[in-house]
Amino acid sequence: MAKVAPGHGSALALTEMGTLYAWGDNRGGQLGNGSLTSTHIPTPVDMTGVLAGKEVVDIAVIGMNETYMAVTRDGLMYTWGYGTTHGQLGNGILGNSSVPVAVDTSGISPSPKVVEVFGGTQSMTWLARTDDGRLINWGYGLQGQLGHGRFGNESKPVAVNTSGVLAGKQITSVATSVGSNGAVFALTSDGQAFSWGYNSYGLLGNGSTTDSSIPVAVNMSGVLAGKTITKLVAGSTSNHAIALASDGKLYAWGEGYYGQMGNGTSGNPGIRNPLPAAVDMTGVLAGKTIEDVQIAWNTTLVIADGQAYSWGTYTGTPGPRVT
Repeated sequence: MAKVAPGHGSALALTEMGTLYAWGDNRGGQLGNGSLTSTHIPTPVDMTGVLAGKEVVDIAVIGMNETYMAVTRDGLMYTWGYGTTHGQLGNGILGNSSVPVAVDTSGISPSPKVVEVFGGTQSMTWLARTDDGRLINWGYGLQGQLGHGRFGNESKPVAVNTSGVLAGKQITSVATSVGSNGAVFALTSDGQAFSWGYNSYGLLGNGSTTDSSIPVAVNMSGVLAGKTITKLVAGSTSNHAIALASDGKLYAWGEGYYGQMGNGTSGNPGIRNPLPAAVDMTGVLAGKTIEDVQIAWNTTLVIADGQAYSWGTYTGTPGPRVT
């Protein structure tokens, strides 16, 4: 199989031949076969309607009550499953669908061609990147995570505001944090980071704890002064973000209650860290070259010189240790 998108109670698979199969819970029509009958056997998704003649190149899922998506070769998006609560189907209707429907991008000009989509089983918001570097999204947006200047849900795609701090910037990568209380991060070609959405823990990294419905710049006047960011990650089940900078070191911000900052603090007063702070690299990470960094369940995971290191929830430590 070319790709699998697992949900909480169901799953979607894309085969190498471009065929879609789904199985599991189907109470919201998330199997996409026109029925509401659950099954433990993979069944074909209905490709006789809006997907007829289309070549599916990517799939994704959002939500604990799953909404599935198929992206086709021509950069169009199709969804099915749950859409009643937040307009997750993106077709302008608050309702579920047991067969694929076309995402309505008629409000986006020029017409977008999608090259990458971001979801997650903890999220109720879709985010998509287009071939010309724009970001569009829809669904849950009460914390401003849609980035278009309003707090509220949208049942059709809207464009992220690029007239402010993102003006003239080229977005090269995107990271998303926890879903229903979510934030979005964008890394630009000049190594700068921007964010919007949920900010109660200082997750946006701009020095405040106020949610933002438009992109704001991550503060780079402190420990990140004179540096550029080469990788930026956030967790689908976490309220902190980690950046790998041009000096080869790690910097974190957001919730620190579980020691996620990696700087030796945890609990009060380390719950909220609205500005980037340096991860302690004087111990087990001293002299190491960071190869990769990821976030999961309030835990930071790092690969350095072929060895795994971690800190946060499950490690029981506020600083890096060998995993």
